[in-house]
Amino acid sequence: MLKKIFSKLPRLLLLAALLVAIAYLHGNRSHSKGSVAQPECDLGVHSVFSLTDIQHIFPSAFHAKPSGVDSSVVFVYDVDKVLLGKVICSSPYADSIIGYAGSTPLLVGLNCGDTVVGVSMLRNVESPGFIRKIEKRGFFKIWNNLPVSEAYGMPVDAMAGATYSTTAIIKNMQVCVGRYLSSGKIPPEHLPFDWMSFLKFAASILVVLFALLSFFFTKQLRKGRNYLLSSAVLIIGLWGGSFLSAALLYGWLVDGFPWAARLLLCTIFVLAVILPLVTGKAFYCNYLCPFGACQELAGKIFPWKLEIPIRVARWLRWLRPLFFASVLILLLVGFSVDLTELEPFSIFAYQTVSAIVMVMAIFFIIVSLVIPKPWCRFFCPTGEFLELIRKPGKPWGRIQRKE
Repeated sequence: MLKKIFSKLPRLLLLAALLVAIAYLHGNRSHSKGSVAQPECDLGVHSVFSLTDIQHIFPSAFHAKPSGVDSSVVFVYDVDKVLLGKVICSSPYADSIIGYAGSTPLLVGLNCGDTVVGVSMLRNVESPGFIRKIEKRGFFKIWNNLPVSEAYGMPVDAMAGATYSTTAIIKNMQVCVGRYLSSGKIPPEHLPFDWMSFLKFAASILVVLFALLSFFFTKQLRKGRNYLLSSAVLIIGLWGGSFLSAALLYGWLVDGFPWAARLLLCTIFVLAVILPLVTGKAFYCNYLCPFGACQELAGKIFPWKLEIPIRVARWLRWLRPLFFASVLILLLVGFSVDLTELEPFSIFAYQTVSAIVMVMAIFFIIVSLVIPKPWCRFFCPTGEFLELIRKPGKPWGRIQRKE
């Protein structure tokens, strides 16, 4: 076993070096953008946002200065130095609250009468597509025109299709406003126990355990394969939204792994990496991936399958590593890519999915009726990342001829 692992070291070290370079490049850039010096703005310790961020809430803002009594409060003035109101920020006090891929810092604007006039999201690694969707649906305007005390106690439901992100935004709002009300002391959260989240977590854990049993006892549990695939689609995908993706891994790479806040997803990721590394068998792609399960179930509808010539299949298998390499190169040269638009996985967040992703997902599900799992075999960058960990051999020489 150790010999097999050591044979993978050159490729794993190369992959690790590329990921570290991406994390360093994009991590530094995301933090430096918020600390650009503004000639009209002295924000002191507030390097996570700039005057430009304030102008999203107060368009006529021209000057900003932290309070001399409480530096977490920043007063905002127009060009004539007339007080417009103030802004408060949830960072760094709520940085431990994680959305889908990372922290979700908020900037909250209050007028001179302590009424909320706007809520804006600061720089983050959440899916830009998801954030645009919830913004268009008026999610950030829920607290507008409420006195700050009412905004703190107002019950707000997470938005289906972007549950992780909107739940984190709600908690950021509570921490930010609560800290302001308590004059620098973060009040304890007296929230009712979320039974639905607990049931969702428990059901997902059962599916993961089922997948592990199927992984180690494949022949014995062969008859339960369809039940596992259906559970992956319905519970892991549609209900839980606990799927791995390039966008998720990129967010974790830049913002850090949220072990405590995303225990289930982190556990799935660890299993997806460790099991193939040790056993040489794919785990996540074959047993837990909701979209892979959806394709496999669709493929069971028609017994007839299109036979791809070996020569064509050999060329098609180059598409996935080339696609993965292209994404890495774009990130290495500094491009900010909305990775959720490159994979069909956000189809499970159906209320916030973009038209491009919806068309992509439907296309590959239809094709999977006659070609087994076409997305997984020929395109998936997340699958390619996990395959590079699983397969022995040279760094990029992993494509083998299969009958």
